[in-house]
Amino acid sequence: MAALRELGRLAADLGKPETVPEALPHPLSVGQLQQALSHEGSLERLRCFMQKLRDGQNVTLAAVGGSITAGSSTAVSKDLSGTFHMKVHHWLQRRYPQAHIRHATAAIPSVFHEDYMEHCLTGHVAQSADLVLLDTPANLCSKCKNEVAPVAKTRLQKRDDEQGRCRACDEAMSAIELMLRTLLDLPRRPAVVFVNAFMWWNLRGHNGWKRRGRNLPGLEGLDDVEFHRQWGHGRHEHMLDELAKYYAAPSVSLRDVIFHDGKATSQFNGMPLDKLYKDRIHPSGGGHSIMAQALIYLFKRTALLQAVDPSSRCGFATPSLPPPMLGDRTQQRLQCLNAHALRKLPGDCPWGLSIADSRRRGKGTGMHYLSTDRSGARCQMGVSVQPDEPADRYIGIAYLSSMKGEMGVAHVECPIATSCSCDKLSLQGHAWKASLGHVRLASLFVNVTRGSTRCDLRFTVTNSENATGAHFSIAALLVNPYSNRWWFGEWLLRRALSSLAQGHSADEAELGRENAVSWEDQLAGEF
Repeated sequence: MAALRELGRLAADLGKPETVPEALPHPLSVGQLQQALSHEGSLERLRCFMQKLRDGQNVTLAAVGGSITAGSSTAVSKDLSGTFHMKVHHWLQRRYPQAHIRHATAAIPSVFHEDYMEHCLTGHVAQSADLVLLDTPANLCSKCKNEVAPVAKTRLQKRDDEQGRCRACDEAMSAIELMLRTLLDLPRRPAVVFVNAFMWWNLRGHNGWKRRGRNLPGLEGLDDVEFHRQWGHGRHEHMLDELAKYYAAPSVSLRDVIFHDGKATSQFNGMPLDKLYKDRIHPSGGGHSIMAQALIYLFKRTALLQAVDPSSRCGFATPSLPPPMLGDRTQQRLQCLNAHALRKLPGDCPWGLSIADSRRRGKGTGMHYLSTDRSGARCQMGVSVQPDEPADRYIGIAYLSSMKGEMGVAHVECPIATSCSCDKLSLQGHAWKASLGHVRLASLFVNVTRGSTRCDLRFTVTNSENATGAHFSIAALLVNPYSNRWWFGEWLLRRALSSLAQGHSADEAELGRENAVSWEDQLAGEF
């Protein structure tokens, strides 16, 4: 009888509107919430996540994405309280007070798909994640500009246009699949839910709602926004849905629920589009609330299904993933070697580990470094390479630059010429102005000898002419062992390392310092 009462409670609760901050004037109906679920998948992993909550376990919610997930579109404080994932986190914690739900944001705005997919994802995302909310970056198809490019199109481009294809977008989808497979293979085999936002801009005209101080007419610029075709500065949501279906992953969609009303009336449930969105790309707090309510509805449906038919696989080995749907991108993977991983590389490096403070997270919760304070100190490390045509490789060196007087200089060389060669490189740890006082990214171009599988680097620290000490700190080495392809710049690297430190803090709190797998066990950082 108790079980029947619980089923009745969950069923009745399914149609009850949930209150979240910055809600719309008119609550979403059950029909609208159902419409926002573009794909449910098997719900197998999500059911296990809901069971963990019911059992009062400690769990971690991770949010992965671009500028929308990072909170770039919300006029809120740095706690990200206006974002969809934080609203979901707060709701889950209220709903399941017996469980402790940690939250980790792994989001980097203003990046293109190659840059975003090829940073240190295994260290960037909390390895203790039980649920991952995946918002694919809005600009993952930013190179698909055939429709607006003034240059003449080739016959192949014209055919791609007619078929609704873009090769750069196809490559981006393959990169998304690589990231998805990595997330699904995290140690706790988390549930991954696609969270698809929508934009009202396709590179034509202004991307804001105002110009010259005047509000744009509601439908101006919206006539050519299409439901099924979003070339340019946007994603192809139907392609993402196919990927979600292939991996039986749930998917929620802002587009599916707001498109018709938004295009016909320039508003949705009583809120004008220029209030629902900060600009034509980024949802405002109201738009984030719609996505949060769609996710909450998905969780409530999953909890009901779990009560009707408890999953028999929870607690057992998760089935292996199917073969890649869009092709193997293994050779696009980077090795992201953080300070802990650098200590385990072959060679001779007696430098110690140091942990910086974080302004937002507190003492001892910032970036991790491999450091020395002694002039003349050496550190030699061997990184893995897989030589092929061509045999040239880029190695990225992330190091600390600061205006503090004790910063020194590191001289980098390739000491074993029989395995690889490079020009000597000097890295200045002392920043001559405040704007350069951060983690810097230097590129070392090496030529790998055919047949070699290892390239040794030697760092030698000396005093700087403009400083009084010889302190030097290495944050990471980044290597693509198969390719000479470059990846991303300093700004993105700093965001990645900052989120990496946050992910480690979440793992350490959950798993303990000795078992924080994002640092100790994920040595190669493959994603």
